[in-house]
Amino acid sequence: MLVLLLAATGTAVATGLGAIPVSLLGRRAEVLRPFLLGVASGTMAVASLLGLLLPGLQEGSTAAVLAGALAGVLFLGVVARALDARDRRTNLLGAFALGQSLPGRRVALLDDVVTTGSTVAECARVLRVGGAVEIEVWAIGRADGES
Repeated sequence: MLVLLLAATGTAVATGLGAIPVSLLGRRAEVLRPFLLGVASGTMAVASLLGLLLPGLQEGSTAAVLAGALAGVLFLGVVARALDARDRRTNLLGAFALGQSLPGRRVALLDDVVTTGSTVAECARVLRVGGAVEIEVWAIGRADGES
């Protein structure tokens, strides 16, 4: 279980670090978007393989790991279809809290992929209530569609 926790933490750190080059590219990031999405997906695939699938295979059967992976894919597909943008916004109300106030602070909010913008909007709302005066959202990718 500790290996899984460490792998998940490593994946989260890698995701956050991956946002740094994108933020440095500024407007050029939009032109390079297909390439950057490919890099992000490749990185996530390798992180999933090395950090989650291989440890799962070492601890259990191939059938159990494949069944779990399929269940995860199906779950995300059902959730994505079931929740439209309005539902996502409603679902996130009150989901985040600050441990301390941030009066006058500038904050960088890191997200892997912005889909509807509901998560970053709710996080930004909580940060503003907590006193943040400037909030930048840094993301590896943005999904097309409703926002």
